[in-house]
Amino acid sequence: MIELRLKKGLLATPVYAQIAEQILWHITNGRLKNGEMLPPSRDLARQLGVSRGSVVRAYEQLCASGACRSQVGRGTEVISADKSGEQSRFVPGNKPKDDSELMSEFPPGSLSLLPSHASTEHLPVSAFRSAFNRVIRYPEKLNRFGESRGDAGLRRLICDRILPARGITASPSEVLIVPGTQYGSVLLAMTLMNSRSVFHFGHPGYMDFAHNFSRFGYRLQPHTLDNEGMSLTELPGTDQDIVYLMPEHHFPQCVTMSELRRGAFIRLALQKNILILEDDYDSEFYFDRAPLPALRASEAASQVVYMGTFSKVLFNSIRLGYLVADQDLIGQMASLHWGLSRGTNGLMQQWVAELINSGAYEKHARRMRTVYLHKRDNVARLIRAFLPDAQLTIPDGGLQMYLSFADALITEKVFQWLQQNDVQIASFDSYTCNKNTEFNLLIVGFASVDLKELAAVLKRLGHYLYH
Repeated sequence: MIELRLKKGLLATPVYAQIAEQILWHITNGRLKNGEMLPPSRDLARQLGVSRGSVVRAYEQLCASGACRSQVGRGTEVISADKSGEQSRFVPGNKPKDDSELMSEFPPGSLSLLPSHASTEHLPVSAFRSAFNRVIRYPEKLNRFGESRGDAGLRRLICDRILPARGITASPSEVLIVPGTQYGSVLLAMTLMNSRSVFHFGHPGYMDFAHNFSRFGYRLQPHTLDNEGMSLTELPGTDQDIVYLMPEHHFPQCVTMSELRRGAFIRLALQKNILILEDDYDSEFYFDRAPLPALRASEAASQVVYMGTFSKVLFNSIRLGYLVADQDLIGQMASLHWGLSRGTNGLMQQWVAELINSGAYEKHARRMRTVYLHKRDNVARLIRAFLPDAQLTIPDGGLQMYLSFADALITEKVFQWLQQNDVQIASFDSYTCNKNTEFNLLIVGFASVDLKELAAVLKRLGHYLYH
């Protein structure tokens, strides 16, 4: 029998979707191989204690995706597993290189403490479906290539409904829609590679952007962080520099840049002609105050490329973000984007535009602020109850917190135990230049965590540490 772990409750993902997702994980990771037959739907339904209809619907979804095929009188057969049978295997204690590699090693349903992963438990499915139906009501629009900058309606809505909350005034011609901010960073790196040459970033930090710029010949210059944000002490500033900042929540430590430090960067941009890449990845989720105005909203706006995303409010796999910059730079990136990929997914852009225009997007964001606030406080309560020696730092916004122990060896011991017990936990190595650097820090993403499962895991972890 296939080992599946279903979550129950009003907020859980539909049973058929959980079954399909977990079977697909078994296929992808080689536990179900090409040609193997899935259990008869009645048998699997009996094993899981669910209706046969849920299993049948899951099997239909797997067949529709191309992972399986169904034959009358024979059953449902796996057809997309690696025929060689050679699959990468997780070895307890090994540290993954990054979050995406880590995600593939754990079956759906296991406990996730990965940072910046939005919860999908409260998605307004009816509103989402209605918005999608309004888009496909006019299918002739879906067969057209849109503008290289992105869907005009979505860009206008971003200017009118999204950016004002960050103090930014912009026109649609200053907005570029991209298939994720990672892609946006590549476009910027390629566009400026002949005029800029040094990429500055806070360290530890979000290394993926640094790696993207490094691929195009930029020299990487890490800078230390203090409690006010990224340090300027080793940043003389020239017109060759790009400075990557996350003013609201420097990732992964969740440090909020002080107003004094923001002012210093703004002055440096104006005086030295440096370019600031401002990554505003989760400012929708401050719980106790409004976020400070974006750097793009300052007098140094012409020296700032602002980057936003829809993935934290909606869901991570949406892969839809946007850049705001001066019109000429946006035009250059849009031209490159068009040449590389003929623009961004038009259906997805029109759907998100419908969500914003109908008010469903903002309503969902408001609801999730409350959900994440309660989730943050409950996760902190559980950690303090079961790990009394942990030193817990709780930021006033965002989707993660971090903890450590007085002895760094205990922190490493906890990290190893979590990995060995199938808990998805990000390695701090992913956020450093030197993989051998030791940091006494564990990043705890709380947005998508199941509280009951977390309590059970922490209870076991506490027993492991203290008995």
